[in-house]
Amino acid sequence: MIEKENRANSLIDRLSSNGQLDKKQGLLRDLKNMLNTRASAHLLEAYPEISKSITSYGLIDFSQLEASSKKTMISIQKHLTNLLQEHEPRLCDIKITPLKSQKNSLSFNISATLLNEPDSIEIEFDSMYQPNLQEFDVRENIE
Repeated sequence: MIEKENRANSLIDRLSSNGQLDKKQGLLRDLKNMLNTRASAHLLEAYPEISKSITSYGLIDFSQLEASSKKTMISIQKHLTNLLQEHEPRLCDIKITPLKSQKNSLSFNISATLLNEPDSIEIEFDSMYQPNLQEFDVRENIE
């Protein structure tokens, strides 16, 4: 079991020699990695327990969906919320909000509470999905 004081640190931060990385920057790095990893659990839908395993880590392939479609935006929004709730224990009160998107991309605001001992902090990130590259970019919201 992860000790309470280590719960806010990612595995990479706990194992790295300079574990002093800023927690928000570590989270940003981990979110980019997660959102640019493709999940494979959907390939094994006949086995419901698979959806609770590491095979559900990452996004499903959205490349076949129309980027400008409201249905696509809602689908990705739901998937992002579920993904973060399932695989990012450092976050709670996760809220994904669609933003006005540019042509051939979808943008979202991610707001949540970062569980950070002794105090939790509110964080915000903006993310942009580019279907033609099948890539998410995640940046800290500076507003």
